[in-house]
Formats: sequence, structure tokens, C-alpha cells
Amino acid sequence: MISVYQNNQVIHVYAGPSIYDYPSIGVLLANEVAPAIGRSEERPDWIQIIYPGVRNSVGWVYAPYVKLSPGALLPFVELPATPTPISTPTINPTLESAFIGQQTPTRLPTFTPPAPLEQPSFRDAASTSATSIPAGLLILSLGLFGFFGAVISYLRGR
Repeated sequence: MISVYQNNQVIHVYAGPSIYDYPSIGVLLANEVAPAIGRSEERPDWIQIIYPGVRNSVGWVYAPYVKLSPGALLPFVELPATPTPISTPTINPTLESAFIGQQTPTRLPTFTPPAPLEQPSFRDAASTSATSIPAGLLILSLGLFGFFGAVISYLRGR
């Protein structure tokens, strides 16, 4: 006899000794007991139990989740055959083509040459400096004019 540990609320019962290869066929609740039949030869951490209501009334539980009755000696049993899937999912080509959208043809862009670049032309620097007043001289003369205006304002205010 096996019983489920109290700290496990629910443990799954499987059709064979693996959670990946066999489907879950039911559950055992905390403190529930079930008769143990044997232990797996290749996977000794799985225990075979009597589980009514399923095919052959046999299920498998993971041993660390249950405790055996004191003095229980379980014989080794062979692994059951791996179940075949109920159906193999395949894609119907006609159904698949219904979801593939039709590619709408798009016109390729045409090449348009850019407008010609206009090259700026500069005048010679020597010809412009002879006819114009240097900027430094203009700034200096305005500064002196402002200084004389300030001196005159100061003297008139006395």
C-alpha cells in the first residue's frame, strides 16, 4: 500500500513511468491510499499502483511523492509500451493556401537623375579689400565716438 504525503495536495497518476512519455490518467489526493503492485525495472523511482477506472486498472506514481507501507517489498515489473498519439497533426495544403495572401505586384522604382549642382564662384579677395573700409577701423572709430559722447555727458552733468 502507498499513501500520498500530506504536504502534497495532489499528485498525478500516469499511464507509464514517465511524465514526458505517458499521459496523465488521474490524480491522488493528500492522505489517499492505493495498493502498490510493483516498481519499474529501468526507472526504480516509479511505483505501479492499482487505479480503477482506467485501462487495465493500472497507473504509475512518482515514488518521492508517496510513502510505502512499512516492510513492503515490491517486485520489479516491465515498462508498458509507449502509447501512440491519438492523431498526428498535419497541415492540409488546400487549407494552408487559403491563409497565404496573394502577393500584389509592385512597380519597381525608376531612376531619376539628380539636378545638376551649381558651383559657387568667388571673387578675388585682393580686389575687394582695396575699395572697402576695414571692419576693425570701423569698430574702433565707433568706439571712440561713443567714448567722447560719454565724456561730454559726464561733464555736462556736473
